[in-house]
Order: sequence, then C-alpha cells, then structure tokens
Amino acid sequence: MKIFYYLSIKQQLKFRFIRFGFVFYLVLFLITFTEATAQEVDWAHIGDERTYGVANHRAGSMLFWSVSGGEIVSENPSLNAEVIVKWTHGGVGELSVYEQTTDDCTGDISTAQITVIDNNVVIRLNIPNVFTPNGDATNNAFFVEYNHEPLYYNIIITNRWGRKVFETDDINKTWSGGDSEAGAYFYIVSYQSEGKIVTKNGFVYLFR
Repeated sequence: MKIFYYLSIKQQLKFRFIRFGFVFYLVLFLITFTEATAQEVDWAHIGDERTYGVANHRAGSMLFWSVSGGEIVSENPSLNAEVIVKWTHGGVGELSVYEQTTDDCTGDISTAQITVIDNNVVIRLNIPNVFTPNGDATNNAFFVEYNHEPLYYNIIITNRWGRKVFETDDINKTWSGGDSEAGAYFYIVSYQSEGKIVTKNGFVYLFR
C-alpha cells in the first residue's frame, strides 16, 4: 500500500437517445486521476491544501488517516480512500494511513514524509572561498552550508576561461575539484528564499 498525491479532473459526458417516443438523457461523470508517488511530491507550502489517496489497498478495507504538521480538512465518507490535508506548520510533516480489513482485522500502515516550506523563512548560505583537495582529510571538498534547505537551488562553477567544471541542483552535493588544476574558479548560485529566487556569485580558490 502506497500513499499518492493526485489531482482529480471530472469530465461530464451527456448522451441523448429516444425510446418509445420519449427523450432520455444519460449523464456520465468520468474522473481522471493524475498520480505521482509521495517521493515525487514530498513538499508543500504552509497553507496548501492537497488531496492524498492510497494505491494497492485491499477491497473492502477501512482506512484511517493521521497527520502531523497539518490538519485533515476533509475525508471521503466511504472507506476513507482519500483525504484532504491542510499543511499548517513548517518543517517535516508526516501523513500516515492505517488499513484495517473487515475479515481478519489485520492492519497495514504506510507513512509519507512531507517537507512543508515556510515562504517567510530567510535562507542563509555559507559559501567557502577556498578548499584544498590534497587528501589530508581537512577541507578536501567545496560544499555550501545552509540554515534551512531551500526548495530550489542551483550552482555552476567555471574556470578562468568560462568552461563549466561543476553544476548541481543538490545543495548537499560536494565538489572535490576532480582533475581541475589549482587556481581561482568563478561560481554563480541561485536559490529560493522568502518565496523569491536569489542569485549570488563569487570566487573560490582551489589549492593542491
């Protein structure tokens, strides 16, 4: 059993037919679900209301939801197959669902962790200006320190001729210098802070 986040799109189809001299209308509602696993949509903003459901649960089972870092604002009255959660607190929220079967009362629990972003949080980065990848186990890699992990992040490092030697969207990924020679390198970093994209640039010196 896995927790999904999805958006539902309801389409209405209307058919007209005549039988025994009477005009009948048949209306069908088609609901299409756009699904993504919890790992692919593991973030939300404070104040967001999102709909979650489960896949691969057993027919006829009862589902019981619980949440931390937010509140459940709506539940499906039949079998609780989906739930609407409003995220109210920044940090790491948790959404859990407990499945109980009606025959043997056994249960299965699934949990998804959701990073709840507070748009008012000021992101502060500490970007080093020198590192020494010489194998002495001290300051061997270039990495960026932060007070809160930003929702969006990108850094590009180039050499003196403008050739890109490193790029990543993962703030926790380090650069060991590779086979680059000693010298000065230029970086440009972009990240989200207070709901806006901030761009900074500077130099980092590689000493061997």
